Amino acid sequence: MAAKPTAKNKKWFKDLCENGCQICGRKFPYLKNNGLEWSHILSKKSGGKDEEINCLALCRNCSVALDVIIKPAIFNALNKLNDRKVPESWENGEGRKGK
Repeated sequence: MAAKPTAKNKKWFKDLCENGCQICGRKFPYLKNNGLEWSHILSKKSGGKDEEINCLALCRNCSVALDVIIKPAIFNALNKLNDRKVPESWENGEGRKGK
């Protein structure tokens, strides 16, 4: 789930928050960091670290959706593939990012 950024990481986390939630784009300008929280892609419990590459700036709704809906869906899909490899097409957003 969400964790507070350490003093060492505040700058890059604040920079991530400038553009709004990295999933839905929402901002809450009247709240610190646009109301966004630090969400780990790979949880600290699973060995993830407080590094920019492992964290997303998400609104509360998207943070919960990531942990409760998206991660289990990806886990189940990769288990069904049997090799647990992420498809290479994911790198460019499955063609949705214009690349």
